[in-house]
Amino acid sequence: MSETDLSSCRFETQGPDEKIELLLRAHEITNLGWIVSVVVLAFFGLGFFLFSLTLDSPFSTLQSALLLVVWLLLLIGFALQRYLYWFFNVYLVTNKKIVDVDFLNLFYKQISETPLENIQDSTYRAAGFFQNHFDYGDLMIQTAGETENFEFLNIPDPDGVQEKIMDLSAQAKKVLGRNPL
Repeated sequence: MSETDLSSCRFETQGPDEKIELLLRAHEITNLGWIVSVVVLAFFGLGFFLFSLTLDSPFSTLQSALLLVVWLLLLIGFALQRYLYWFFNVYLVTNKKIVDVDFLNLFYKQISETPLENIQDSTYRAAGFFQNHFDYGDLMIQTAGETENFEFLNIPDPDGVQEKIMDLSAQAKKVLGRNPL
């Protein structure tokens, strides 16, 4: 997201003088697996429907059509659930804290946050062909707070994000008069 897009973003626990620096979610390529599965299974359902029309099937045309509709509705429900899970699981970095929003389903979310001055160390990992080729990976942030570790999973440009977070953390520690890392 660009800087102008971030200025219009707000979250529940955002302070009045708090500015969102980064809004992150898993890289788009991580959706490829479930998207391909949904497309293949949709064609499988369509193939079953067409196959049941051409042969002496134990199902009537109406029953086959109803099975296809139910199958496609289940696939749409699955795809919607996976998309919402991807879209609403976000990681926020503000000028004061980091926030991890875990959306598990429509009725449950978990929000963890820690001030930037509590950040002690961070490590990023990009392993395998896809992560290195598409420049995404995991960032682990160790803190001195109640939540010891924050994991930003499959985020784009993990080394750039790590650098930005560590710079913001050093600035926050300077403001408080602590010795930055």
